[in-house]
Amino acid sequence: QLLTAMRLLTQIEITLKQDHGQNVWPELHALGLLLCGKALPEGFIRHG
Repeated sequence: QLLTAMRLLTQIEITLKQDHGQNVWPELHALGLLLCGKALPEGFIRHG
């Protein structure tokens, strides 16, 4: 879960740096779920 959280944080950071108007609340919500020990839906994280 830590690796998934780090990927999600990286994704949020890149999104914010590339497009300041992009909505990152879904990703921040998902990060909160991960930090509380909840599982994310399959395919939620973009790999790449």
